[in-house]
Amino acid sequence: MEAFNGSNNSDICEYTPGSPLPTWMAALQTIFLVSVFIVSLILNVSFTAIVIVHKALHQEDIMLNLVLTVTNICFSALSNIPNIASVVNGGWPLGKVFCYVDGTMNFFLAISRHAFLLAITMDRFGLVMYPFSFRRHRSKTAAVILLVGVLYSAAVSIVFNANVVGCYNFDQNGQLCLFKVDCSDIWWCYSFNVLAWFVVYFFGVVVPFILTAIMFYKAQKIRTAVACGMIDRVEIGGPGPTEIRSPDTRAVMTVALLFGSIAGLTTPYLALLFAKITLPFDTSVVEILIGDLYTLVPIADALVVWRNRDVKECAIAACRRMRQVLQNHAFGNNY
Repeated sequence: MEAFNGSNNSDICEYTPGSPLPTWMAALQTIFLVSVFIVSLILNVSFTAIVIVHKALHQEDIMLNLVLTVTNICFSALSNIPNIASVVNGGWPLGKVFCYVDGTMNFFLAISRHAFLLAITMDRFGLVMYPFSFRRHRSKTAAVILLVGVLYSAAVSIVFNANVVGCYNFDQNGQLCLFKVDCSDIWWCYSFNVLAWFVVYFFGVVVPFILTAIMFYKAQKIRTAVACGMIDRVEIGGPGPTEIRSPDTRAVMTVALLFGSIAGLTTPYLALLFAKITLPFDTSVVEILIGDLYTLVPIADALVVWRNRDVKECAIAACRRMRQVLQNHAFGNNY
């Protein structure tokens, strides 16, 4: 789907489409979107399957990760498949009704993802920083965050897509599914846009990163104290006794993935959405590139949730059992 902005009109859904992409660029876009969709599907579906099958993984923190993973599967399907179909077909092939449904659900899932990420990070932060007192309120805290996040996501999605601030619509002549917005001279539209995206970005992006950075800093202080003999050695995961001074590679990679996702994928995309609603400009190659890069977010999230040690151990055990079954089957066929 494309996002277009045009001049002021009495009907906010009137618009003028931009020019299509060159053939070579459309081909590259198709290859990129197909590759991203396949990788995202493999990572997220395999995580979901492992968690569902192994009852030992039915823990609160992993179940929160599962909610985020299912959201990313839905987002990948509703974002990549229609985009791929549009590029290959040379126009939107799925009709007017699905244009609106797909656009609204994309908004809802994209915003909900940030609420789930906040719940996961706050759950982990509470367990690390306040391991005893937090456990008493753990379930309620996560449930409240998820409920508020979903309701907020639904409200923002409705306002942006129900002809209040903007809407998705199907251009029969150009065969395009377009998101039209116009806040160029409406003060309350500006105000709502600033507040809506500030809440999403601050609580769904900035707060999770800050909490993760604090946990990482505390972990490194504990490792240094243990290495210097200031406190007794405790099991904190990561490197062995001889490497206690070295940063935990898993923790460093988690922070690096989160920062890369924020700086390289989420921030440009949310900034683009904010600009499209408040500033009149036409679709450009840069906008398409930013939108396509945002489809990498489910992969970044999957890499983070797959870093859970229990999940990886169950996955390795499942792969070993599968290999043993295949070997036994092959051995049986030979005789």
